[in-house]
Amino acid sequence: MADRSAFTRTSTRPSQRPQQKLRRIPDAQPPTGWPLSLRWTLLLILLGAIFLALRAIYPVAEAPQSSAIFTDHVVVVGVTGRPELTDADRSILGADLESAQVGSVAARGRYVPDCAAAGWTTLGAGRRAAVGGLCDPAVANGAVTDWADREEAAAARNGDAQLGTLAASVSGCVAGVGPDAALAAARPDGSLAAYSTPEEFVRGGLKLSCPITIVDAGAMSDQIVAKLATDETVTVLFTGVGPAPGSGDRSLQVIYRLGTTLPGWLTSASTRREGIVTLTDLTRTLVDFGRPPDSPVPVIVDGSPFAVYEAPLTIAAIEQRLAENCPTQRLPPTSV
Repeated sequence: MADRSAFTRTSTRPSQRPQQKLRRIPDAQPPTGWPLSLRWTLLLILLGAIFLALRAIYPVAEAPQSSAIFTDHVVVVGVTGRPELTDADRSILGADLESAQVGSVAARGRYVPDCAAAGWTTLGAGRRAAVGGLCDPAVANGAVTDWADREEAAAARNGDAQLGTLAASVSGCVAGVGPDAALAAARPDGSLAAYSTPEEFVRGGLKLSCPITIVDAGAMSDQIVAKLATDETVTVLFTGVGPAPGSGDRSLQVIYRLGTTLPGWLTSASTRREGIVTLTDLTRTLVDFGRPPDSPVPVIVDGSPFAVYEAPLTIAAIEQRLAENCPTQRLPPTSV
């Protein structure tokens, strides 16, 4: 018989399990290097230095400033086919660079084939307008003779330009000089508060009978601008309004303002581009000048008021800017 005591001793002995080794957590080591707060401080200083260096190389663009009109009279002289400066422009601007604002104006009408009359109509309507081939306006008895036909042309093909908006939106009158200018100066019924031919305007000593005068003087335009530029009581706005007669050129046109408080490049909220505005921006600028205080802006005017990026001007810089705005233009040899 087996020895039960031996069996009992064996079965009651605790099981032999391998003992697990306990991991020892190393003692915490003191941090090495600079303190975290100091490292963050140095990093911020380094980033600030990099920002200042980049700003010195690429200056942060300043926001454009408003370009309000402070004189009692504004004269807009419009021409056709003026994508770049002429000798007359260089002479006029060269004598007034410290108070000039310059740029290019988008003068295209509602439809590409439209003539410059569409630009004049757009200026008066505050919205791009079509003229349906009616390129030679005439004035008789103080009114545009074919006004009803022009209203029909503007409304064709879902057109929504309302002729005469400018004159209807200001408290004072708008005078027209020359038949094309009459399209911009006319009231909604086609009548004009004051009208004269360019020859009559010059013979009368450029007398201004209304707060706003719009001039289409053709070959006499440069003469008129040069004369008005010497009058500190007048703000002069010279602008292209469309292609030369018989031309399909849709280039941006020259625009500049004389008699301002600071020089620079024209712009607007419509274009958001330095040195570029639209004809409807000019309309809005004139409306803001002439409308009664606290009166609403006509909702049918698409443009925004002129603003300016302040900058020193030179003739070479102006020609460079115009060439950049209209890449098809070539810089004159003297500007390179």
